[in-house]
Amino acid sequence: MLQKIKYAFKKFTNFVDDLVFPKNITCAMCRQDLFKESRVCLCDKCKLKLPFIDNPCSKCGKQCLDNKCILCSSTFHYFNKAVSVFDYTYPVNALVYRMKYKQEFYLAQTFAYYMYLRWVSLNWKIDCVLSVPMSKEKLKKQIHNHSALLANEFCKYTKLENISSCMIRTETETQTKLSRSDRFKNVQNSLQVVDKKVILKKNILIIDDIFTTGATSNAIAKTLLDYRANKVYVLTLCNVGNKQMYGKQLRG
Repeated sequence: MLQKIKYAFKKFTNFVDDLVFPKNITCAMCRQDLFKESRVCLCDKCKLKLPFIDNPCSKCGKQCLDNKCILCSSTFHYFNKAVSVFDYTYPVNALVYRMKYKQEFYLAQTFAYYMYLRWVSLNWKIDCVLSVPMSKEKLKKQIHNHSALLANEFCKYTKLENISSCMIRTETETQTKLSRSDRFKNVQNSLQVVDKKVILKKNILIIDDIFTTGATSNAIAKTLLDYRANKVYVLTLCNVGNKQMYGKQLRG
């Protein structure tokens, strides 16, 4: 009986290892073989296709023509600044979809590495990291909190303390069909801090996968400041541009 249990456990752990750390290291886009030492699971040719944000809004990080986007000109943000690595267009949007809905969790390592490089360039003084919390009900349906996956990998690169367990989120109405202001209220009512000491006078970095309206990050930032955090910054993998937000999403 004990041997069967050991065999089953070994089989399960091997399955998890293969899922998170694939043995056949190939480009996630074109499947070209990569060197084992590669930091990211993309070849040099496919890296050139990544839609880096090169002209961001100074407040929310969206790709924009001016220093500040239209929404930020009329919106108060509780976070000091938000920055994203990529515009949420092809091929990054396809890769994010695979991580979130095809269980290709190894992609979180590559994403977190690009987030780490972006963070290094910012020179922000950060004490700790907080991933966007997910309610127990939603976690049961989704299995993984992808913001938490990114935060865990990000902290491996930065060696920053991960304090994600200090905040919990209760189930609320889905954000999808709500207005910008209603999204903020909806999230704000769902957040609860369970460990106030780790927040006190700290500069906190919120980690998330996609920045859409900013309502979630803004509500979390307000909650952290209410519990006397010093400053709050936001770093996301992708940012949904204004055209995409208003139903004109680019193909791919």
